Amino acid sequence: MELSTPRVGTRLRNYLLPSPVRHLAPIIAKWTFVAILVRVLLAPITASRDLSVTAWVSLVLLDKHQLIQSNDPPIVFLFFSAIFGALGPLISPQMRSFYLSSRNYNPSEVMHILALAQPGIQQMLLVMKLPFLFFDIGIGLMILHLIEDPKKALLGYKLWLFNPVSILVSYVIGQYDIMVTFFIVLSLFLYKKRKENSTALALGMAAAIKAVGLLLLLPFALFRIKQNSALSPTKKAVKFIQTILLGLLPPILGVLPLQLFAPYYESANLAMPPIYVNGFYGLTLWNRGSIGSNLFVGIETFVLGYSISVQTGAGWDVFFLLPLMYMGLLVVLVHFRGWSFDTMRDSFLIFLLAYYALDTFHAQWFLWVQPLLILVLVSYYDKLRNVYWASCGLFFTYLLNFGSFLTVGLFVPIYPPAMEFNLSLPAIVTLSLRMILSVVLLYMALLIFLERWGHRLPWRIGPKTRLAEVNPALG
Repeated sequence: MELSTPRVGTRLRNYLLPSPVRHLAPIIAKWTFVAILVRVLLAPITASRDLSVTAWVSLVLLDKHQLIQSNDPPIVFLFFSAIFGALGPLISPQMRSFYLSSRNYNPSEVMHILALAQPGIQQMLLVMKLPFLFFDIGIGLMILHLIEDPKKALLGYKLWLFNPVSILVSYVIGQYDIMVTFFIVLSLFLYKKRKENSTALALGMAAAIKAVGLLLLLPFALFRIKQNSALSPTKKAVKFIQTILLGLLPPILGVLPLQLFAPYYESANLAMPPIYVNGFYGLTLWNRGSIGSNLFVGIETFVLGYSISVQTGAGWDVFFLLPLMYMGLLVVLVHFRGWSFDTMRDSFLIFLLAYYALDTFHAQWFLWVQPLLILVLVSYYDKLRNVYWASCGLFFTYLLNFGSFLTVGLFVPIYPPAMEFNLSLPAIVTLSLRMILSVVLLYMALLIFLERWGHRLPWRIGPKTRLAEVNPALG
């Protein structure tokens, strides 16, 4: 037995770590331990009301086999129901009773404020957040595989382990976007291994959780057929359709629970202000007291209305250009030649940075771009490190736009009176900080663009330009 232990450790090291960094295994293990410790200490003491909603829907699904239809995908509630089923003894009876007892009725908007102050909430927060470690550490290990230089790989790993956005979103706020981010990075990892069908499925898994996976799927399908230029037009069309269908498979399977489980109808307290009547009641979507618009009206409003008028109506917003920017990405992808894995990654990174700069985004969405940013950052650390850390710091000021919900309200589990705090700053302050964040993100996108494509600009004539003309793949 004594001789077999090192062999098991060696096999595990060789399985998890790429060969260039295996000699750094002790250092990697040390930093991993510290990172896990930080996450475990934060997990039980902070949370947002959104995590309480996820806990409620998942417990109802586990206990009553009924699904509260929500704006969040059913696959998320199936995941947490499985976690609650496996770790049920760790959840206090008081918390189960609070969420499931018919005698303990509270309107949902009120219930999730009170839930974070209940006895036993700390155990539930720990049970819900600890599974995030699998996705979190998994992303770090894939970063080690995606960066060939050992020193840069170790830097990228440490930057991810202590990325403040990742820690805040997953272990302070308690959002599940780490799962989406995992599948996005997994798609990069699989593509580097030349597993194109698996790449499409990984993007589909991301799409089953958040629609950003679909935004990546279409460019990847175009990129895939452009990489196989020797194929006939018919085979290219088949390859394109195959990629799209593979990517759509997980989202389609992800909505099956809507058909397999009976809907859970929550009581609607119509005496409350209409703004609290949100979400699905039966199969009808309500949005702040009004029945939601159909799909085509939504497309008209967002794609034609907001993009042309350059406004969204949000007082602290900048302007809405997502559809136009995305279509621009697709046009560039179709038109230009010489695309590679790195240019594909960087183009989507620039698109996301521009999106965050020019539109309203939920705080947890900022996590999607962090691994992509780190993969680029390690190559140009001296040029990008200042704007990178500035974007992380300014992200925390962006949370002020959400008032107490994502600031002092996060500490209700350890200090219940915090639910009564009202944090609001003058609009000129929050708007100014938001504009500074936008400038930093746009500047970072510009720097990445110049590093990747600056030699193609007409006024940048030099060796790189002439070399790119000889070998378009270098573009």
